[in-house]
Amino acid sequence: MTPALLVLGVCMAAAAALFFAYLRAMRDDAVRERLRAGVEEDEPEQVSLWKDTADLLQLTRLRQLVETSPLTRTLELRLKQLSAPWALPKVVLATTIPIGLMAGVTHVALGRPEFSVLTALTVPLLLWWLLKALATHRVHRIEQQLPGLVSQMITALRSGGTPANALRVAAHNTRPPLGPSIAAVIDAVAIGVAPARAWRDWSALWRSRACDLLATAIRLKWEAGGELSTLLEVILDQLEARRQRELRIRTLTAMAKLSTHVLIALPIALAAYTWSINPRLFNEMVSDPIGVRALWITAGLLVVGYVWMRKIAKLED
Repeated sequence: MTPALLVLGVCMAAAAALFFAYLRAMRDDAVRERLRAGVEEDEPEQVSLWKDTADLLQLTRLRQLVETSPLTRTLELRLKQLSAPWALPKVVLATTIPIGLMAGVTHVALGRPEFSVLTALTVPLLLWWLLKALATHRVHRIEQQLPGLVSQMITALRSGGTPANALRVAAHNTRPPLGPSIAAVIDAVAIGVAPARAWRDWSALWRSRACDLLATAIRLKWEAGGELSTLLEVILDQLEARRQRELRIRTLTAMAKLSTHVLIALPIALAAYTWSINPRLFNEMVSDPIGVRALWITAGLLVVGYVWMRKIAKLED
């Protein structure tokens, strides 16, 4: 059995296991909902109660294993940051099966197992990087909208409104993603969640220093009282100062980041230009084991160089 077929089989088996676990979780959730509502089924269940209990315990162990894994916790956090309507098992299932199929197609098309293994390893990393980039962009948009939200709250408070009304009006006038996020916190407090816990969960969701600052200020107001408008003015000054510092850091590192992209793009552009002029040279390189090894080493050095140069260009704020 070739490595590509082995990887494909493992991916398909993992996808099938996750799919059946997800279906079982849906069935258990439906049973619990019927029990809470006090509605009994018309037809008696054919499955033993002890078997359902054992399945539920297994699902609990699986859920605990998922919750203790840093990888799954990070994935679930980024899905929440993107407001994705899909559950974690569905996302894993929706990505595992296409990755296995792409690895199989690559093996059939190219006939080389190393390319199919590379596909099975590269595609999840690209998807993970894309998810991280989208979540980071959404958090950055939240940080950009926070000064406007704080300004609207200060205006509403100075007009004689209560802190709750000021927050509700500011959330209503703020565009997504910050407006719906604050509205979700207000709704959670309205249904009985403690304000301190609601704001703590909100700051833990976005994991931003600006969000932590605003959440801490509102929690202090709810717990200790005091004048909220004065505290919000201090927060607004801090947010503006932080924004100016970030712009200065971007200005200082713009040239280094541009140099990184140019230096990484030059070998790729030169290789594409050479292939367009003399494709026979690349065909001979791919057919030779030494040439394939040289291409692998070149790709690895490009990745290491990109990460290293980005690390050099990064300034800690």
